[in-house]
Amino acid sequence: MAISGRKALEIARAFPVDLILLDIMMPVMDGFETCRHLKSDPKTAHIPVIFLSAKDAVDDIVGGLSLGAVDYVSKPADPTILKARIATHLALATAMGDLKRQNDLLIENAHLREDVERMTRHDLKSPIAVTLHASQALLGSDLPDPQREHAHMIEMAANHALDMINRTLDIHKMEKGEYQAALQPFDLAALLSRVAQQTELAFTDRRIAIHFAAPGDTVCLGESLLCYSLFTNAFKNAAEASPPGATIKVDVAPGVGSLHVVIDNEGEVPLTMRGRFFDKYATAGKAGGMGLGTYSIRLMAAVQGGDATMETSDGHTRLTVTLPSV
Repeated sequence: MAISGRKALEIARAFPVDLILLDIMMPVMDGFETCRHLKSDPKTAHIPVIFLSAKDAVDDIVGGLSLGAVDYVSKPADPTILKARIATHLALATAMGDLKRQNDLLIENAHLREDVERMTRHDLKSPIAVTLHASQALLGSDLPDPQREHAHMIEMAANHALDMINRTLDIHKMEKGEYQAALQPFDLAALLSRVAQQTELAFTDRRIAIHFAAPGDTVCLGESLLCYSLFTNAFKNAAEASPPGATIKVDVAPGVGSLHVVIDNEGEVPLTMRGRFFDKYATAGKAGGMGLGTYSIRLMAAVQGGDATMETSDGHTRLTVTLPSV
């Protein structure tokens, strides 16, 4: 109990207060001025205030609520109704406090995740650098042509892996709409051929083949490294979804100011996944799957002014990635 506005401010600043029931007509400092001080102080701004006053004009009620009060009760107040309103606002204040604590925890977890990602990127660079140096040493030796080609592919893959590690924060920027793509013309067919070779090597034990006949003009307008990540994910997903010994067909079709890359693999997307194929964290039945592959495919296509769509029927799944062309 406080007998003045000044005393109310002293109590609110000194003790934990859940709710303030505040009269308006008080000497020296009225209820409006008291509320104004409460809401301007970070220590007390969160405390819900209910005005209780004989002043029941519309201007008084609107004025009280505009100061930040959660409710306005006119005198004489029915005790049962007043208690019900107090209980309601106490419950709301408790819920808001819980939400704030959850939000603070989410922010803390996000910072922790960013720290882990930074440490992971740092730790991954060392083994990838060793792989890169080893492949370069092999290329400097007298190797037969097939082994030299494999060593060269290892070198390119290690270089791309280092580049992708350095750009993992770009995904976060894409999600927030802060990523600005630097679009440049490049040969999409050469990139697709390189990714197809690397995918076949990665899935040698399952005898996955990728059939890609490059058309004449495949000059794409985009970021080559971003497209490398995009199609590495797309080819990997197609290979994982295909049965052993299957052939994945890749076609490039020209459009109006665009190129459409169609990746056709055997196997249909499960019914439960079709409506959320591109959703973040959506996965079904894949061991170790995190549901980020197709999500990142569409995200990376979108920031380059393109798109990604999926059709599945007749025992096949067709992923179409559309990108701008010159």
